[in-house]
This record gives sequence, C-alpha cells and structure tokens, in this order.
Amino acid sequence: MSEQLETQKKPSRQPAWEALLRSATQPSLPALLGTLLVTLLLFLTCAVVITPHSLSSVDSRYLLAHDRDTLSDTTHLCMRMRFSRPGPLAVAILGSSDTRAATSDPQEIEQVLTQRLGRRTPVYDLAVPSVGICEIAAMADWLGEGFNGVVVISMIPGRLARGGEWLEKSFESPRLGLDSKVFDEEVRLAGVELPARSGIYFFDHYRFLVARRKALFHLVTGPPPTFVRYAFPDGEQLSGKKWDDMVERLQSTLETYYENRDSSLAVLSRTVERLRRRGQVEVVLLEAPRHPELVGPVYSPELLADHRAYLERFSREHDAHYWNLQSEANLVSGDFRDYCHLRSPEARDRYTRVLTKRLTALLTPFLAMERK
Repeated sequence: MSEQLETQKKPSRQPAWEALLRSATQPSLPALLGTLLVTLLLFLTCAVVITPHSLSSVDSRYLLAHDRDTLSDTTHLCMRMRFSRPGPLAVAILGSSDTRAATSDPQEIEQVLTQRLGRRTPVYDLAVPSVGICEIAAMADWLGEGFNGVVVISMIPGRLARGGEWLEKSFESPRLGLDSKVFDEEVRLAGVELPARSGIYFFDHYRFLVARRKALFHLVTGPPPTFVRYAFPDGEQLSGKKWDDMVERLQSTLETYYENRDSSLAVLSRTVERLRRRGQVEVVLLEAPRHPELVGPVYSPELLADHRAYLERFSREHDAHYWNLQSEANLVSGDFRDYCHLRSPEARDRYTRVLTKRLTALLTPFLAMERK
C-alpha cells in the first residue's frame, strides 16, 4: 500500500518538448491570446515594411505571380520611376498589350534614341491588360513630379467605350498595386463606389499582394521567374470559332462607345493637364494597330471617322499629337494575330522604326531648350 502511495506522489517525467507541444495545441485563453498577438504583430510588421518605397528597391521578379504577370511588372516599374527619378529626358508609353505587341523591347528603342539624340533617353513601357482610362490616369500620376519628355498614350475605340460597369468589375480581382488619389477621384467622378481606404498600403492593396504571395517563396526555393514581355507567341493567328468569338466581344464593347466616349475623354483631358503642370511634356495619342479585315464587320467607317475626328480635335485643343502609324508601317492583315496584336517580328520592327523616328523628332527640341 505504501509503495502505491509513493508511486502516486512521484511527478511524471514528461519530456519538455511534449509539454511545450501540448500547451501550444490545447485550447486555452493564454494560447488564444498568444496566437492573436503573433498575428497582430505579423500584420503590423507587414504594414510597416511593405510600402511602395520598399517594393521599388526589390528585384521585380519577386513580385511576379507568373512569368507573364504584366500587372506586377508595370506596378514595380511605376514605383521605381517615382522613387528613382527617370532623368532629365525620358519616354513613357502608357498602354496595353496592343502597344507592347507592336513595339520592340524598350531597351532597343532607348538605344536608338540615345544614339540619335546624343544622350541617354530612358524608355518606360507601362502596359496593363485591357487598360482603362482611369488606370492610365493612375500610371501618369506615378510618373512623379518633374517628368520631362514624351508621354505616349495608347488609344483604341474600345478603351473609350468602357464606363462605370467595367470599373466595378476591375475591383473584383487585383489590378495595379498603386496608391493614387487621382485614380480614386476619377473613379468617384465616374459614379463608382470605391472600396474603403485605410491609408496603409499593405491593407489597401492586400488583394494584389495576396495574389502574389507564392512569389515570395522564391526567396527560399530558388530563382524567381523571368518576365516574358510578349504575351502572344509569334506565328499564332486566330481563326474559326476563336475569331468569331473575338468579333462578338468587340461588337458588344463598342455598343457603348458613343455613350462613354465624352466621359473617357474628360478623364484624358484632366490627365494631360496634370502632366503639363508637373513638367515639360509632349503628349502623344497613339492609335493602336487595327486588323484591316475588321473595318466594316466590327468598326464601321462612320465610327472610325468620328473616332479620328474626336481625337484630332482633342489633340488640337490640348496641344497634343495624334498619331496613326498603321499606313506608314505598311501593316497588312497577315501581320496580325487578332484585332490589334501584331504577331510577326518583321511587322513589329517596321512599326518600331516609324515610332522611333517620330519620337526622335519630338524629343529634339528639348535638347535645344536645355542649351539656352
């Protein structure tokens, strides 16, 4: 009996790691409070550490959700331009996949401009899939104070046809991870209710960041993906049902062209005015390439004539430039993958040469002003 009592009084010799594991996993108030505290500290750390300024200094590849994540690439480039200053003279191309598929690598354009102008002229290719006018305003806002040079804005009828309904849908999935009071104001003017803003980058853009959470694992697992600039493989051309579906989508988009054109151009007008207040800027409205066989079935001659007349008048009123380089670049139906994307390297080279020639002429007066 006494032996049994002694056995009961002896303390259990439970290993320390088992005790720690049990205390961490068994429900208890201290464990709950500890978990909440750790979570809070983690969120506060993210709020302090993850900012546009800190992200601008990170290798852009670590923000890529995949090797064709144009949204991350453009977001990072905007941040880098804001905090590193583009230099005394630069070119910014604000567009979508249409301009990206039509032009050579921006470094190649930069090399040509540098040779012709006798000074380094950075070229920034800011592209967003199916970019909207308000997003163009946001990217222009991120060019920062003192941007001098040329801002090229891609134009296409479908871009001016998008209204508030398209903006509402764009909030459902993460787009650009950019803070922009200009963007918020333009969205409000469009009559669209914005998500609540906290003023803290991490919280306001958590959807954008969470969608790219796997990219951070490359810090441990190995090299991140290398960004692939061209979204469409050379040689591929739409046909059959894919072509018919594309035509149907375009026709549906253009149904609201006349309804939304004026409000879209009003956004563009305010964007141009802000650019001019910040620096010496020449603005170019660049008509995107257009598949010739769609003139008629999709783009009526009357709509195209109105579209051109409106943009030409807008350019005169805002001392801007309207360029349509399709004829000068000798683009034909075989050069296109679909309605606006060039598929052949030769067509891309022709288009780039014409664009670079125009840019050189527009940038040359800046050098004369610097010498005065």
